[in-house]
Amino acid sequence: MKYFTLVLITLSYLFADYYMGNIEPYQKHIVQSEVPGIVTFTDLKDEFSYIKKSKLIVKLDPTDENIVINNLEEKIKLLKKTISIRQDNLNSKSKIRQISKYELNGEKLALLNTKLSLTSAKLELALKKHLRQKKLFFLSDGYLGKIFVRNYQFVGPGGKVFEYYDFDKSKIEIYLPADEVANIRNKEIFINDKKSSEWKIEKISRVKDSQKISSYFVRLVKRNLKPAEAKFGNLVKIEFK
Repeated sequence: MKYFTLVLITLSYLFADYYMGNIEPYQKHIVQSEVPGIVTFTDLKDEFSYIKKSKLIVKLDPTDENIVINNLEEKIKLLKKTISIRQDNLNSKSKIRQISKYELNGEKLALLNTKLSLTSAKLELALKKHLRQKKLFFLSDGYLGKIFVRNYQFVGPGGKVFEYYDFDKSKIEIYLPADEVANIRNKEIFINDKKSSEWKIEKISRVKDSQKISSYFVRLVKRNLKPAEAKFGNLVKIEFK
């Protein structure tokens, strides 16, 4: 009986002169971790609020990376000093006629090997800093939804960290019959009986929906000039005239 009632309601919308739809955020994003780690910070006080300026939402423990980074930075300093000394030695020996070519080449080779070690250390340092950065999760210009992790919790690669919504645009998704879709772009949009120049048709499916028989998916979008003040969840009446 419930199924029969639902079918009748659906059909009534399909053949009505107007349609009903919810105003929703344009897009929802799920932030996942690329690296494993223990959660050391969660910004729970800002959960379910709009974040304007860049803010740290979740942090994973960077202790291991910090140890390696400090060690590499010290190693790079020593290698630079070594290169400077080897370069001075090579310059001094190059001025001595009695020094054989073999010995000079040995000095050059030692200098090149030290420079190669420096390059490798710099590369490793950059990779470790990049890895450490992946343990920091920031958000800006978005509505922070649910935070999925808590302090001292282990997060594995691919683990969900938090969700956020794009409030820059709003959307309404509805389903229209074929005869309405045919020339819909030539019609004006009315929201709650008022003509709207803000709402635009973004997408019209060219294939009939598999569940809503004989109807086509249509997405309306509106750009929000003040995203932080945007309102969602309202059921509105949509007409095309």
